[in-house]
Amino acid sequence: MPVRKEPELLVHTNKKWEIMVKKIRLGIIGAGKNVVKNHLPRFQEIPEVEITCVCNQSRLSSEKVAQKFKIPIVYDHWKQLATDKEIEAVLIGTWPDIHCRAVTKVLQEGKHVLCSQLMAKNVREAQIMLTAAQAHPQLVTQLIPFEATMPTFTAVKRIIEEGHLGDILAVRISDCTSFLDESDIFGNNYDFGKNGYNILSVPKWYEIINKWIGEATHVTALAKTFVKTRKDRHGVLHAVRIPDHLSVLADMACGAQINFFISRVVGLAGPPTVFLFGNKGTLCLRNGKLYGGQKENKELKEISIPNELLGMGRIEQEFIDAILGREETTSTTFLQGYNNMEFTQAVSMSVAQHRSIPLPLENQDTVC
Repeated sequence: MPVRKEPELLVHTNKKWEIMVKKIRLGIIGAGKNVVKNHLPRFQEIPEVEITCVCNQSRLSSEKVAQKFKIPIVYDHWKQLATDKEIEAVLIGTWPDIHCRAVTKVLQEGKHVLCSQLMAKNVREAQIMLTAAQAHPQLVTQLIPFEATMPTFTAVKRIIEEGHLGDILAVRISDCTSFLDESDIFGNNYDFGKNGYNILSVPKWYEIINKWIGEATHVTALAKTFVKTRKDRHGVLHAVRIPDHLSVLADMACGAQINFFISRVVGLAGPPTVFLFGNKGTLCLRNGKLYGGQKENKELKEISIPNELLGMGRIEQEFIDAILGREETTSTTFLQGYNNMEFTQAVSMSVAQHRSIPLPLENQDTVC
């Protein structure tokens, strides 16, 4: 991807000349818990970055973030930030309902963009964002990768690539959070208007599996919503369109079959667990640790992971380095995000239509 290389500045300080790299001025659209806890501190640690403006859901919440991180400018609306002539890059950390509009506007204004993991509400919006990115090849466009929250991601990828498991035949993922909470309020996690077809943790697990073993060719799913309506914090009743419980089967292009069992009604089921089964060996990921074994073994044993294969990613540094022309982007691209959105929407289509859905989707405007 062509990237713009920022000019070096020759600055006279303390009676000597020093070469300094021009700082990238960054704006923040959406400063929720994850952005405040992870991305803002990491960006502030990068010498070439200056965070100059922020816009969150309300003026008050924006001002709190600005005060905490010493950000000089607060905007009332994200469009004001997107059109700020002084910034060169934008982090979009909102829910998916804003992404399509914000990304396309930011790119139209000639700014680089790093967008949070859930690319869009649906395939049609993801296609609009991908087309906008392709129309501005001089700008860096990235999605925050889900593997940034998985320290063992690279180690698993290395084990697969080195052939320790042989041909991958099956993958089983269990991600069950708790017993059913009938009294839980209708918040963003239940709001189809905020999430679109991004249901439960399907986008996360498919993106990770896709990077490990490739893409899916067919998907079949069943889902269940046990609490049909919930009240929001104001007492207003809402219909719930996002299921509580989900089972997904998918055929992969590599020949493997994957099985997702994702639920927020299954209590005491243990931590999220991933099994990869190959014709030579088995790999298990649980609680941040890896366990493996091959045909000659009788049980799985913990695998020691070298420090260089552990980590939570460096997406912020990679984004800035790509803008400065120092490296190519290797994290989630908009094209990968589009492919992930296709799978996620196909899951909902399968639930609604009671059939297996082939991938890629033939009609972007298909609704569930």
